[in-house]
Amino acid sequence: MVGGDDDDEFSGIEPMDIETRRPRGGTGFHRWRGKINLTCIAASGICVVLVFMAASLLRRSVSDAEESRLAIILERQRLLIGTTGDYLPFSGYDTDGGRTGIDIDLSKDLALSLNAAPVFVDTTWASVVDDLNQDKFDLAVGGISVTLERWQRCYFTKAYFKSGKVAIAKCPAKLTLEEIVANNVTIGVNKGGTNEDFADQNFLPAFVSKFERNGEQFSALELGSIQAVLTDSDEAQYYASRDPELCIGTRLTNSTKGFLLPQDDTLKQYVDAWLEEKLETGYVSQVIQKYLP
Repeated sequence: MVGGDDDDEFSGIEPMDIETRRPRGGTGFHRWRGKINLTCIAASGICVVLVFMAASLLRRSVSDAEESRLAIILERQRLLIGTTGDYLPFSGYDTDGGRTGIDIDLSKDLALSLNAAPVFVDTTWASVVDDLNQDKFDLAVGGISVTLERWQRCYFTKAYFKSGKVAIAKCPAKLTLEEIVANNVTIGVNKGGTNEDFADQNFLPAFVSKFERNGEQFSALELGSIQAVLTDSDEAQYYASRDPELCIGTRLTNSTKGFLLPQDDTLKQYVDAWLEEKLETGYVSQVIQKYLP
């Protein structure tokens, strides 16, 4: 009943304090307190939790307490960018030792949009997800393939490049999956990424050579210690454009590439908005054309 003397039937109890801990900006934790009001219906002895009010209060408390990664970057005025530096045309070094590649150019433009200085941090294919989640950098770039396994622990931007696994070898070569398996072709892959995963799933271990650093397998191919390299079509295209004796096989898989992000909604929304603008203006295509003419 509502209004008048019948309001006596409702008796309140003191607000109940609750305390919990929530991640703050991906670095440590921040303690916050919220209050949930419980109203007791005396006539029935049933206590009703005002769920919607409480949920709104808790969400507001968490929102106030957490500092998004985007806010941290803006305050710091530096964008920490993780990259392996060994995967051209996306991330590598020029002859002067400077960073170069598609994702290097793109991430520099992203930093500019944030009025932040780009700071590149070394990582490896095996550790990039762990390094990101340990806050060693704000995002990771460098031709990173979008996979469900990575999605389980991180976010990706929207895709900006289509790719897929191929084999590359000295011409002439038969490089379909069936031909590679049937002819016991020795395949080289870098450790720690999707190339190694594909090789483990499709080839006998005796015919797979694994290399600690991406790029070493192409040196082995040149020396003749392996017969082919398994990689993504973009890297194969990059090497084949510089060596007319190399031939690329048929595409074995299809995949896409994106920037790897922490599980921070605000940062993802911003980077996706920036990327959408750069795709629409043709800037992304211009950068790709620069490295993959």
